Amino acid sequence: MRTSILTSKLSGINGGWLLCLNRCDRANAYNETMLIELDQFLTNVIADKSVRCIVISGSGDRAFCAGADRDELAGRRAKDGLDLLSRSVFDKLATLPAATIARINGAAIGGGLELALACDVRVSAPDAVFALPELALGIAPGAGALRRLPSAVGLARAMEMVLFGVKIDAPTAAAWGMVSYQGSDYEDVVKAYADYVCSCDPLAVRLTKTVLATTNGTAQMQLEATAQALLYELRYEKSALSERAV
Repeated sequence: MRTSILTSKLSGINGGWLLCLNRCDRANAYNETMLIELDQFLTNVIADKSVRCIVISGSGDRAFCAGADRDELAGRRAKDGLDLLSRSVFDKLATLPAATIARINGAAIGGGLELALACDVRVSAPDAVFALPELALGIAPGAGALRRLPSAVGLARAMEMVLFGVKIDAPTAAAWGMVSYQGSDYEDVVKAYADYVCSCDPLAVRLTKTVLATTNGTAQMQLEATAQALLYELRYEKSALSERAV
C-alpha cells in the first residue's frame, strides 16, 4: 500500500532528512492519513537528537501541496475536519527543534502554503505559484497563515493575499520575502542550506531553533482557532438548512 509521505536520508548529508508528500495524483493535497503520518515523523524527529535538518517537498513537478483534499472537507464540521489536525501538525512543525526547509517544487495553495510557512525557510522553483483562496470558499485560513504570513511579507501584503485573493508568482514571493530564494538552481540552494546546518553541532542547532520558534503569540493562536471553528460551523449549518429546504 502506498504511503502518503516518503522519507529518506539526504544523500551525503549527515543528520539531514527528505520528506516527500506522496499524492501527486491529487497535487499532493493532504488528507487525514498524510497528516497522521507527518505527525508521527515529526515525533520521531523530536526524539532523534542527531537530526539537524528536514527538507519537505512535493512529489512530481506539478505541485508542492494543493492544501487540504476537498473531498475530505465536504460536509465536515471544524471539530471533525482536517483544520484542527493540520493546525496541530503544522504548529508542531514550526516548533520542531531541527531546521526545516520547504523545497517548493510547484504550486503552494491554501493549506499547502500554510505548510510551507511553518518551515524555517522556503526555497522555490521559478514557476511556483502561491495563493490563499479560502475566503472564496466561505472559510478562513486555519493552519497558521493568519499568524505566519504577516511576519513573512508584512501585514498589507498578507491582507492582499488573504482578503483580496491575490495569487503571486515565485519572483514576487522572493521580492516580498515569502521565499528566501527562487530560481532554476533552487535545488542547489536547498542542498547548500542543508549542508551548512547539518555541519553544525546538533545541540546548538536544536537550542537555537527552539529559542527562535518561541515567538508565536498564544492569543493569536486562540483567535485563529476560534474564527476557523465558527466559520466551519456557519458553513455546516447553511448546508444543513439548504438540504432541509430541498
